[in-house]
Amino acid sequence: MSGVVPMAAALVMAALAVTAAAVDYTDTAQRLLGKLTAEQFTDTSDFRPPEQWQHQQGIFQSDVLFNLHGKPLANHLRRSFVTPDINAFVTIWVTQALLDLHSLGVVQVDSAVVENAVDAVLTFKDKNHPGTMIQTFWPEKLVGDVYNCHPQNIIGVCNDAERLSKLVLDILQGTDEYKNLQALLGGVVEAMESIKLVFPIPADFDDTFCNLGLGGVLAREQDNFPKAYASWIASNNPSTLWDTLLQYSYQPFSSDPSVNIIDPRTYFFMREFLQTAEGSLILPTTWVQSIDENRKLAQKGVTIPFNINNVDASVSANVLYGLTSHILETLHDLSWFNSDLQQLYRNTTNYIAWTLESNMFAERPDLGLMYYPDPYAYIWFTARTARLLNTQDEDTQAKLPPVVKDAQRTLTAVLRGPATIFVINNAHISFSGDVWWEQWLGAADTDELGVPQSHHDDRMFTTGAALNNLLEIWTLPHGSNLTWAADTPPDVTTLAMRGGAFINATVLANDTLLYNAFFSGSVKGRADIIYAFPANFMQFLNGTEVGPDPGPNDIMEHHSLIVGVQGLIDPLEYEQMLSQLHFGMYETHVKWDGFNTNQFFPFWSAEPLTLALNLAALVKLTKLA
Repeated sequence: MSGVVPMAAALVMAALAVTAAAVDYTDTAQRLLGKLTAEQFTDTSDFRPPEQWQHQQGIFQSDVLFNLHGKPLANHLRRSFVTPDINAFVTIWVTQALLDLHSLGVVQVDSAVVENAVDAVLTFKDKNHPGTMIQTFWPEKLVGDVYNCHPQNIIGVCNDAERLSKLVLDILQGTDEYKNLQALLGGVVEAMESIKLVFPIPADFDDTFCNLGLGGVLAREQDNFPKAYASWIASNNPSTLWDTLLQYSYQPFSSDPSVNIIDPRTYFFMREFLQTAEGSLILPTTWVQSIDENRKLAQKGVTIPFNINNVDASVSANVLYGLTSHILETLHDLSWFNSDLQQLYRNTTNYIAWTLESNMFAERPDLGLMYYPDPYAYIWFTARTARLLNTQDEDTQAKLPPVVKDAQRTLTAVLRGPATIFVINNAHISFSGDVWWEQWLGAADTDELGVPQSHHDDRMFTTGAALNNLLEIWTLPHGSNLTWAADTPPDVTTLAMRGGAFINATVLANDTLLYNAFFSGSVKGRADIIYAFPANFMQFLNGTEVGPDPGPNDIMEHHSLIVGVQGLIDPLEYEQMLSQLHFGMYETHVKWDGFNTNQFFPFWSAEPLTLALNLAALVKLTKLA
């Protein structure tokens, strides 16, 4: 593993080499914790435009922004056209991070912060599945006899976007900025229309199994947070999940159309992996809704985007963590962990490993990480499962089912191989010794003359995620501290220590940017439009088949159109289909041009996630023995 950095960077690495001893970041960590917990809402209010956004006690806020990029006006709009959002995902993840850090002892988390967060998360239980642990991303509202997801702030802005855009343009009529702003706001209004398509989403397995994982962390920390743990236990029954997880899973070798049809973007992404399956495959999907259920519920305001389920590898990683956490809690009685769940566990492990080994997670995150497109966050989701297993004592290790031991070996190998190589090779190293990571957000900005001028919007988030990747993968408990694994490559320890110093010096500065793109819709541009990929299943919601020569007129009915891949398509036939024009207008983008194209799309950013990742990195570095 050592020596994975390219030769040009290896010379710099040699010059940066540091002793991998602990550095005390306690002061910065304490201040970061204060800043993070201040981001949690302490009361609840309704949406009352224009003076007040909806917020909910216990929730850590996230915001909806648009990937506007280019000249300074676009950069300004990207950061200023912000809609606060209330969702379960951010609060679950921040709370898990806080609980993990509390156990290390560098910072002490206020029990009220955890209790309020848990109480808030419990309000996201899907009211269309009463008596279960199924969760939604957004709050729900009763419409007729069905509960609909209802992100009040976003709905209010979307409904008023066109009027507000016209109002701004009327004010600026005749100015130098008018034409530029007209184009940018036109893109924003169009993107707002696309957001409307995802309002009616059903419950999902990502929030559901993240919540299960939260329960596992609370169980491990129940002595420190007894009230929060009691609240969680009283409201959650994991036994209600297993049949549901299998019922909505993706099983391409099955003859049952309720499980063998999938989003054509998912099929394109995993088609080579499918060829390695041996006649049977079970993978978790994103949405808790089948095609047949969707045909009925779409009329009532609960519909899967594009009417078809998909496999998002980030969701798969979070399902795997939730299952692993519950396995460790119930080693005394694993009767619930039946053969089908064991197959799903094995297949999910192998799929995640394939995405990392093949580098597909980085080559096409727009398709494989459909809703959570950040590759560093994906590695973090995966590394948490491997670490959870690798840090168990010998007695516990001996009791693990064979399929879990296999997963432990598989995940550890791929994380210490391809995943680590990815993190190392993407490090930015300055001649002054600074080390950081960054991605695409703000990277396509320019000055007024069009000269590139990156603004590094996601630098702190990506650096925090990258360091947590290295620390989760390569450190082990050592008494009350942490220690590097014996075979840790020097490159890893050097980058981790230098990256920690960079965070310590910059994260609390007034001008430091804390943006991220932790979540998005499934369409970020023409390269990932669902209708641009080969499909062998085309129907409308009423069951009518699409004609033999589908064209643009069929897409006009996209609200009721179902496009998918059923079963398996012969690889040679599929390659021929890739070269065809789909719906008479779309080419398949076999290669991807990245997120910064000339099409704007909405994404979700959460400063609390950035703060939590940076805090986690500093606490773990402080605990290195």
